[in-house]
Amino acid sequence: MPTKFNASQLEAINAQNQNILVSAAAGSGKTTVMVEKIKETLIRHPEASISQFLVITFTKDAAQNMKDKLRDLLEKASQLGVNQASKALSEIETATISTIHSFCTQLLKEFNDNAGATMNPRVLKDVEKKHIMDECFSDASEQIFSNKDKYSLADRQAVGFLMTAFSLEDIQKMVEDLYNVLMGIPDPFDFLEKIVKEPPYELWNEQIMTSIDLDVPTDATLIWLLQPIKPCKCSLNSLKLRIKRR
Repeated sequence: MPTKFNASQLEAINAQNQNILVSAAAGSGKTTVMVEKIKETLIRHPEASISQFLVITFTKDAAQNMKDKLRDLLEKASQLGVNQASKALSEIETATISTIHSFCTQLLKEFNDNAGATMNPRVLKDVEKKHIMDECFSDASEQIFSNKDKYSLADRQAVGFLMTAFSLEDIQKMVEDLYNVLMGIPDPFDFLEKIVKEPPYELWNEQIMTSIDLDVPTDATLIWLLQPIKPCKCSLNSLKLRIKRR
């Protein structure tokens, strides 16, 4: 039985020659709308090939689910005599419907001469990533305290403040969380340089106190903790006491 789409879904399916954003709750039919749009586009434009589409999802299961749904739609259209659907069905295995990791791996394999990448790139495993981050944090910590010419007294004092208030494991977790936050921001290191030059201390201090009281760490907390410290609204002992209550 054909899927019945509401007005908003039909608008997304039929929109052409423009950028669109479909925002909806989980389970509301976004994947169904997406595969229907792909099918309709292929039918409307016989010259198009399914290999020209780039469809990115978050998980391998979601990618496989989308490909299965698209195959099912194309099979039904093909059975009704739609030639374009038959053509697309024969090419569906060439469709790039994958996670962003798989897509990037595919690009590196295809263009490894230009990228200077290994001949057999792969997605980094979580345990490998953790090991690399542990080494980087350890090396950075040692350099800050041993290389006095490279890091200012203020920088080393800021690190000393953090190590007085928090354990080394806590600080490493903050650094890793900050890194993950930055990787979700366009031009992350430009952003980091900007907030280092003009940090909104009052806002951060307020959010730190709120997050400690509510036991909900915030991204602003993570960023603030890595800046050269200015006088805070609370004393160090007060801050440590409030953290111990968590």
